[in-house]
Amino acid sequence: MNIHGRARRACIALFLALTLIVPALPALAQVSPELYSALNWRLIGPFRGGRIGAVVGIPSQPNVFYMSADNGGVWKTTDAGATWAASFTGDENNSIGSIAIAPSDPNVIYAGSGEASQRPDLSTGDGDHERFAHYADKDQIMNSLVNGTPVRAICGKVWVPSRDPKRFPVCPECKEIYESIPEDR
Repeated sequence: MNIHGRARRACIALFLALTLIVPALPALAQVSPELYSALNWRLIGPFRGGRIGAVVGIPSQPNVFYMSADNGGVWKTTDAGATWAASFTGDENNSIGSIAIAPSDPNVIYAGSGEASQRPDLSTGDGDHERFAHYADKDQIMNSLVNGTPVRAICGKVWVPSRDPKRFPVCPECKEIYESIPEDR
C-alpha cells in the first residue's frame, strides 16, 4: 500500500469518527443542574463599573459604607458591599471626588464634587477641591488627615484636606484673608 492509500484511509476514518462524535458533543457538554443548584446570583458592586473617588465607613455600623464614584454620584451599602444603592444622583453634577461622614452625626455625609483624574469625556464637577489648597487651623487639618473629617477653611469652604498644598495653588480667598491678618496675632 502506498502513501496515498494510507492517507486516504486515514481521512475516511477521521471523517467517520467525526460524523459519529460531533452530533453527540452537545449531550456530553451538558452539566447536571445538581452541580450548580445551590449557587445563588448576587450583585457585586454597583451596576456601573469604573473609577472610585473615595470610600468611607461608619465605625458604629460596620456594614455601612459610602462610595463616591467619579462621574457616578454617591452609593451606599448596608451589607458590607454585597449590594449598593445610589444615594445621590439627582444633581446635574454627579462627579464626586471626595466623601466624608460627620463624626458628630453619621447621617450627615459630606460629598465634594470634582474628579481626581480629570478626563475630557467626564464631568469635572463644580467644586474646587482639586484646584486649590486652602488655609485652615493646623489642629483641624491634622484631625482631618487622621479621621477624614471635613474642616472649614478660612474662606468658609467646608473641605476635606487630601491634597499636597505644594502641588496646588492656594485658594485666592484664603490667601487674601491670611495676608490681611496682622503678624502680631
